[in-house]
Amino acid sequence: MQTFTPSCPFGCRTTIPAQAAPGDTPKEWLQTKTLGYLKALGDANRLRILLALQKDVLSVTELAALTATGASNVCGHLSQLMWAGLVSKKQQGNTIFYSLTDTAVFDIIEQAYLLSSHTRRPPASDD
Repeated sequence: MQTFTPSCPFGCRTTIPAQAAPGDTPKEWLQTKTLGYLKALGDANRLRILLALQKDVLSVTELAALTATGASNVCGHLSQLMWAGLVSKKQQGNTIFYSLTDTAVFDIIEQAYLLSSHTRRPPASDD
């Protein structure tokens, strides 16, 4: 699988999958993109970042403070969210601000919460 390492203003290096290899069929490209989208939603820190961005446009520093995560870590998560098409960035002066590209992602998150609430817990262990 091809990968690339996006640049980050905080110097982090996160390797994430490239969109799709040349020659992929549209179905393969869609599967790759869907997997990346679901992987982007599959991390607690990325979910916290999305929830924070639901309320406001924020910088890496602000997101780091809100999520109690280091700026370099937040930057790596933002790279994955941008690759999935969930987040975009805009530079104003020396600061880069991040925002949601589409609030429809919260429909998926809401469905995941609903599915989780209907899932039965495993029986308690007798250990």
